[in-house]
Amino acid sequence: PLLQFTIRRFGASGGVYFSGGHLFSEDVGIRFLDAGGIELQQSEIQKIIESYNNYPQKVRRVDPNDIGQITAIPQTVDVYIKSIQQFVEKKKIKKANLKIVVDCSYGPTGKITPLLINDIGVEVIALNTHYRERSSSPVPSIKTIRNTADIVKASNSHLGVCFDVDGSRILVIDENGLEINYEDLLMLFVTFDKRIQKSKSNTIITTPSISPVVKNFIEDGGFPIKQVENYPGEISRQIREERACFAAADT
Repeated sequence: PLLQFTIRRFGASGGVYFSGGHLFSEDVGIRFLDAGGIELQQSEIQKIIESYNNYPQKVRRVDPNDIGQITAIPQTVDVYIKSIQQFVEKKKIKKANLKIVVDCSYGPTGKITPLLINDIGVEVIALNTHYRERSSSPVPSIKTIRNTADIVKASNSHLGVCFDVDGSRILVIDENGLEINYEDLLMLFVTFDKRIQKSKSNTIITTPSISPVVKNFIEDGGFPIKQVENYPGEISRQIREERACFAAADT
């Protein structure tokens, strides 16, 4: 999310993100993003893979003097945190005296999320915020999820959140230490989010995996619904193309 924000905020032509294979294998995931911060389509990714497989036939060599400079953008995290806060009602959140547990899964989320949550007035118990060397098991795992759930109950927290390594997916745990179903979260947002409720002429984007009950619930609420396959970047592209008011996927 930080890379996507930075691309749009500073007008970059695109971006590349390297993920540490969920810290348990030697694989390294690579994501390519366009100027809108959206992952490239499958067809574009395939072209990159073909170029790699055909190396060096179709690779254009560049003189060292013509290579662009790598420049660090200072205080990017600070700008990101301050910008995100503009999308929430800080006074209302602070007044609620919330406490949440966050498992950052040893990823970069550990450097950002605790600061962001604290800044909007929420007490946070942050777990696994440091970098960890590769191990024999992936994270989040059953063990780390159960640990988060136990801490939620023991600390009388209102919520628990387990991030994946790169911070793009979450698993949510309620105050009783039980996982909140994806479809329950979807219906919660559709029912109670004021911005969504004021946008009933706009489409809601989902994936074909949602149940007929949820699909009917959304349509009965007055929202057009469009289902798309959850390919890389596809949901984000559909939000832009359809001017959707909300989108959600089960991964």
